[in-house]
Amino acid sequence: LLKEGADPDAWDRDGMPALLQAAKGGHLAVLKALRRHGAKLDATTRGGGTALMFASQNGKADCAEALLEWGADKDAATSSGDTALHLAAWHGRLECARLLVRARADRAKKDKQGKTPLGLAQDPPRGFRVDKAKEVIKAFTAHGILK
Repeated sequence: LLKEGADPDAWDRDGMPALLQAAKGGHLAVLKALRRHGAKLDATTRGGGTALMFASQNGKADCAEALLEWGADKDAATSSGDTALHLAAWHGRLECARLLVRARADRAKKDKQGKTPLGLAQDPPRGFRVDKAKEVIKAFTAHGILK
């Protein structure tokens, strides 16, 4: 479809650009094809979510790495102030967190609730499993990812 002129920045009916869908699903080949055809790295959902955030939240390290190499904004924030690193921490995505830290993502950036990425794991939001939070804290501090 892209070769026939389809818009690489087209949104689906839920307001999600194609690049974000590819990153969310871990479809690196699709992500690369969209990028080759001019898809915008800074495309967002209505809430400010980016492709890097979706890749990080869903543990799609290969997609996150490609997006970082292409210059995706590692410190962009959603309307609630969450960054890709916040989402990687919240969802326990160690490899994505490592990539973001190596790319010098801001570890001290706070969301609108005043929480850093590590703070999210230390004082998890409602609905977040406490056992998972403890696992995230232990893994992140043991690997020196977040201090």
